[in-house]
Amino acid sequence: MRRSDLTARQREVVDSEQRSLLVTGGAGSGKTTVALWAARAELERPSNFGRRALFLTFSRTAVDQIAERSQSAVTPVRDRIEIATFHSFAFRLIRQFGPALGLVDDDPRVQSAAQAKLLGRSSARLAYDDLAPLALKILDHPRMQTLVSRRWCMVICDEFQDTGDQQWQILERLKRYARLLLLGDENQLIYGFLAHSGVGLDRIRNADREVDEVIELESVSHRDPSGSVPALATAVRQRQFGAPSVLQALREERLHVRRGVRDEDLMTAVREGLDAAWSRGSRTFGLFAHTNQGVADLSARLTDERIDHHLVGLPDAEAAALEAMLGITGFSFDQGDWVGVQTMLATYLTACTRGKTPPLARTLASGGVLPPVLARRFEALQESAKLAVSVADAAAVAATAWDGLGISVGQAPWARASPSFLSIVRRAAGGDDPLAVVSKAVEELRTRALFESGRRRPSSVQLMNLHQTKGREADAVLVLCRDDDFHGYEDEPFVEASRLLYVVLTRARREVTMIFGNDPHPLVAPLAELA
Repeated sequence: MRRSDLTARQREVVDSEQRSLLVTGGAGSGKTTVALWAARAELERPSNFGRRALFLTFSRTAVDQIAERSQSAVTPVRDRIEIATFHSFAFRLIRQFGPALGLVDDDPRVQSAAQAKLLGRSSARLAYDDLAPLALKILDHPRMQTLVSRRWCMVICDEFQDTGDQQWQILERLKRYARLLLLGDENQLIYGFLAHSGVGLDRIRNADREVDEVIELESVSHRDPSGSVPALATAVRQRQFGAPSVLQALREERLHVRRGVRDEDLMTAVREGLDAAWSRGSRTFGLFAHTNQGVADLSARLTDERIDHHLVGLPDAEAAALEAMLGITGFSFDQGDWVGVQTMLATYLTACTRGKTPPLARTLASGGVLPPVLARRFEALQESAKLAVSVADAAAVAATAWDGLGISVGQAPWARASPSFLSIVRRAAGGDDPLAVVSKAVEELRTRALFESGRRRPSSVQLMNLHQTKGREADAVLVLCRDDDFHGYEDEPFVEASRLLYVVLTRARREVTMIFGNDPHPLVAPLAELA
């Protein structure tokens, strides 16, 4: 989008000189794009020479999307816009300034969610919950105030409606020294279950007390310019299933409803839905299930059906794969024992599995008895690692270890991590202590995997649960609504759950397909009746 393409309200945002500003608008209304143009305008002011803009968001997917959109909007100042999640921003502050301020050790490390889930809280590593409080202590330190004021002239917060108390406190600290631009939409608040952390509608509804100006963007979707899908989503959120916009979406084949799909026929229905959307011109697909376990089960079935897909939201997996490869390589040279290697592999399996911790992971971590076939495969891996005569040989064994174990889950993240690991080993070859070099580089890469996006080209089919929608778009969205889905304890009009449906549906650029069983939950039963 060129600046000349901006709407009147969008230009108001770009031209505003208010110290703090809230921009509201529905899904696809262009909040992110106009914020990037506003950042460019701020950075181009002569008084801000050398300063930067900081764009904070909640998901690494959103980081990807923002970086992609910034290509055209902010080309002249691209290297002066920093895009980060709240977690990655906090950890960066901790690593850079925490040791000097006496808050953390010289080399702070973070325990992944998978490690905490399988092994319990570690006293030797920071937990995700530690990051925001430590970042606040750093921002409050007198020595930081000059640095912050010199570095950033504008701070942008995406998805402001989802901020909890700690995120808002970080923003409050930053706005002492920089202009603050908040982007939000109360209809897209989908983390109300985090009310104990301060997430709630009051945050955005009372924001006019915290900011100098509020600008609401025009009600138009740049994701679906026809307006058909946004109008459908709005009607669903408002529980108006007989609205003209719903009937029009059916007539125009923007909405497809299939009911009575049994569990044993689910993959047939999914494949048919994907094929039909492809025949109508869709080329990217968002596939949504309700629960983590449902997503995990569906991923396994997609793999069995040889349907290429990307399971969204497994950042721990690649980090755990790198750590396990390093563990196997170190074991080859008596740096670590096999019990430690099995624990790392158990952590990797946990990171690859949604829902409950896999029994096999617990068996591996506890040193329990494995099934005979799997036990022989682990023995073969151990023998191969011990036979390695060089770091390169050991790394080659490690890079293919997961395939050799024949475990049905986790092939894709391991395969994505392997080239990075082997590249590190090649660069370290010939040094005095290659394992030490590899270990340091792997820890850095592991940290990036935990906090940053890989920005790789994804599969055309993205599989995720309903709460992982933020920052995602696809030509076609397929929503699987199973009879046993649990949607909380709400009754009609299902205010919070309907907002979640609204966000999911508005991810679609072209069309939506909804697949139901025989007895859908009351939340979605009126939609199933449209079949």
